[in-house]
Amino acid sequence: MNTQARILTFLAVGACAYGTGVPAEASRAVFSADTLLFPTEAYVVTAEELDHYNIHTLEDILELLFGVTWWREGPPGSRSGFSIGGRSDTGITLLVNGEPFYDPYTYEPLARFLPLSRVKAVEVLFGGSPFVTGVCSSNGVINCIVDEAGGVGPLSEVEFTYGRNNRRARRVWFSTPGDAISASIAYDEYLQDAFESYPAIWGRRLGDYNSRSVLIDLVIEPDSVQSLCCKIQRYDDMYIGTPLSAIEGIRYDGFDSMIRYRRSGLVLSVGQRNLEQTRRAGRITGFATVGSVRYSGRISGIQLRTYCSGERSVFENRLWGVTFDPSFHRIEGGITVGGFGPAGTTWRAGLCGGGHSEIEGYIGGEAGVSIGRSDGFSQSLAVARRLRLPSAMELFQPELEKTLDGIEFATSGAIDLEPEVMEEVSLGTRLFSILTANFFLRRERFRIELRGYDPAEFRAEGAAEVIGGSGIFTRRGRFLGFDYGINMGLEVFGKRSAYTNGIPEYRVRGGTYLSRRLFKQTETLSIRFDFEAAGDRIWEDMALDPYQVLHLSAGMTIMSARIRFQVRNLLDETYETVPGFSMSGRYFIIGMTWSLFD
Repeated sequence: MNTQARILTFLAVGACAYGTGVPAEASRAVFSADTLLFPTEAYVVTAEELDHYNIHTLEDILELLFGVTWWREGPPGSRSGFSIGGRSDTGITLLVNGEPFYDPYTYEPLARFLPLSRVKAVEVLFGGSPFVTGVCSSNGVINCIVDEAGGVGPLSEVEFTYGRNNRRARRVWFSTPGDAISASIAYDEYLQDAFESYPAIWGRRLGDYNSRSVLIDLVIEPDSVQSLCCKIQRYDDMYIGTPLSAIEGIRYDGFDSMIRYRRSGLVLSVGQRNLEQTRRAGRITGFATVGSVRYSGRISGIQLRTYCSGERSVFENRLWGVTFDPSFHRIEGGITVGGFGPAGTTWRAGLCGGGHSEIEGYIGGEAGVSIGRSDGFSQSLAVARRLRLPSAMELFQPELEKTLDGIEFATSGAIDLEPEVMEEVSLGTRLFSILTANFFLRRERFRIELRGYDPAEFRAEGAAEVIGGSGIFTRRGRFLGFDYGINMGLEVFGKRSAYTNGIPEYRVRGGTYLSRRLFKQTETLSIRFDFEAAGDRIWEDMALDPYQVLHLSAGMTIMSARIRFQVRNLLDETYETVPGFSMSGRYFIIGMTWSLFD
């Protein structure tokens, strides 16, 4: 990047803010409105703000989330992951309407199969407290709020986006009018042509990718206090090409089903997930059955949150000519109590624990207190012992000898692994609903890492300390007939874990927008800039250079349609999130959303 471009970029920082967040209590998100959650523990992006962007994949949303670091090993569709607050990028970190959405074999999030047509808000829970997530094995979570059947009248939307490399998304959904019985169906499709490989190899193109998902749900609401939801989802995708190795096709096929019953503060759910991955190395097939019971209520003035969940997973795998059929089961639960004291005090304390068929019993817990005033000022202090259970791959994968056509390093599991442990102290401050600051100190023990080479073996021997802080500034208003927003987010790490790759020394994210109603106040025209600057990042024994990127978005509402145009990486910055894999340079995206029956 030349000097003039760098000056332009940093001038933009002064006017920008972190993208699209709003105070958590201002949203209707599932978890962030919980009265026992402290004001600094959640961050929300609403449907109105997501509507400014052309969303191809979940990664387009991750770029908007404060406190989230994400990476990708090549073009869209290749292996990717994300970390919240510098924690491990493995574990149950993605929820859909509060239900875990993960690969039962690797414990990696199934981000590629989110029904993006129905996502109406996204919230980040920085601590991943079990009393809201309902799971012990969590490193902070992203919860996607997905619309379900029901509503004032029949509702439907059609969405289309198009960008570089023939990247295109087509989505449509329809919901019947809200009544005692209502239903909805959503279809999501994303496709892209291949990209040139990196490093460049003559004739090789990578990332020919297509993904499809169909989601159907049925909701029965006999009255205002109870409901029954039945949901099924079928999804599959195909990605062709693996950087730095032979071309291959990687295919996922999956089927989910769930039944959930709500009555006042009681939620019962049971579901199953069947997921298969096929590639040159072989096949991994998993079948998981899960169930949970959650209760939220008040007893003698004390707020009570409790849950119990279980999982039974079986696999039929064949890798590099070796067949192995592991299985496991776990059951866990937790209880949290809290309340409200004088002078705006909120307190809570909780324990969670469980048992695993291959792991001894495990236990975690937390305690915290928050003091707030009516003018929006609050302070909170929390201590916690968080856990992350080993995945089936880390436990059971046998020592494998790669065949000649192997396309990745062979790894070997270890049945004696212990859960990862993270002991945290965090201090949060909020000033008048416009400035939020968090500081945290975390000690990590039993971090699971790969030791050796081909096959590398998983061992739970890592230990590290993490020290960091973050802040968010938000300002919104109206001036000369324009609505505006100026926000800024800063994240700094004094110490980073050597076992979580890609965490930046610092990150500044920002966004500023202007919008104005036109004609008879029925149409809206908007423009916004989004910015990100990240410091150096360590990936194993390699260092990644700092980078700065700037994005431009514009949109206009015309009757029941919204047209959007974006230029991504406006300054054509060259940067990497994983060593050896350059991210996209400057490119454009156009899109339109049309709401029927509006």
